[in-house]
Amino acid sequence: MLVLRPVVVVACVAGVVSSTVSSCESRMDCSLLGDCTDHKCVCEPGWTGTDCGVLDLAPADPVTSRVWPQPGADGSNVSGWGFSTKKSPVDGKYHAFANVVCGPTATAMTAGMVVHLESQYPDRNYSYVGSMSVPTSFGPHLIHLPNESFAVYFRARPGADGNATSCTGSDVPRTPAYLNGCSELNRTDHCMQNEDFMVVAWANWSQVGDAAAWDVQNFNVTGCGTMHKSNPTALYVPERKQTVLSFRYNYAGESVGFAASDDFRGPFESLANLTSAHGDEDSFIWQNVNDNSLHILYHNHANGLHAFSGDEGRTWHKSQQVRGGTHARTHARTHARTHARTHAVVGWLPTSRMNE
Repeated sequence: MLVLRPVVVVACVAGVVSSTVSSCESRMDCSLLGDCTDHKCVCEPGWTGTDCGVLDLAPADPVTSRVWPQPGADGSNVSGWGFSTKKSPVDGKYHAFANVVCGPTATAMTAGMVVHLESQYPDRNYSYVGSMSVPTSFGPHLIHLPNESFAVYFRARPGADGNATSCTGSDVPRTPAYLNGCSELNRTDHCMQNEDFMVVAWANWSQVGDAAAWDVQNFNVTGCGTMHKSNPTALYVPERKQTVLSFRYNYAGESVGFAASDDFRGPFESLANLTSAHGDEDSFIWQNVNDNSLHILYHNHANGLHAFSGDEGRTWHKSQQVRGGTHARTHARTHARTHARTHAVVGWLPTSRMNE
């Protein structure tokens, strides 16, 4: 039984509250990312703007900061839609899960899948470990779970582009096990559908290099009827022992929702809608450990947006300022995931204040 009740904004119909203040009275007026001092917001490191709702990333060089695909790997038409990395508490390496597609942009994919990478560093020198999903799969998001375990959430569309060329982003081709089966996870339960759905795969960190030992299943969000739901990002909240989710759904247009579950495998219960104008999608959720507030970055066409909640996701507010030109699902810790750009690049924020 979920504890997030009563819910002030209901399921997939209520909208987010927009900030309209020109001067601040409290942290709420500073997007819960800064303190209000003399009616002006003093932003925490990594954030800027009059209400602290704009990412303040250092510039990323598209060549030297490129993470994956590797330069020149698999030919010139390789791109990606999603990159997420964490440091393993077992082997001390950074393990990343990235989407790779054979095409000039991630939205012009001919086939895409999720690959496993590893490195001694969070921002460079990644090497290919193996392929972990079927074409077409994208938008991976990796999270830590209790007891030295992890989970990867992603969107899958099995059957689509199944006969097209698949890339790894490395000069290493996809493995024979991947070619001959539904996936290297050695499971078929998430491979028998013919439409988009959301998948979670999980294991102990000691098994991260042995995909056949992982568990995997579909999951869903209740409370939104049968409408399309996809593009999940998740967050385990230790103080609540719950997993929360931001996701995309279609209700007369693209929208972003918030859901929660007592089980990281779901099902998740829809609790709020962040959308005030259709076209919102590609979100990223995290927690500010300074005050345990929840935050979601997403975009509407070319505009980057930020929503925040100070009451465990019951009500959401939107930062006043909008960052133009961020047609991206932005991972606020280590990367920018883009629609139109072709590679994952690294931009940095301070990480000590974030649970993601």
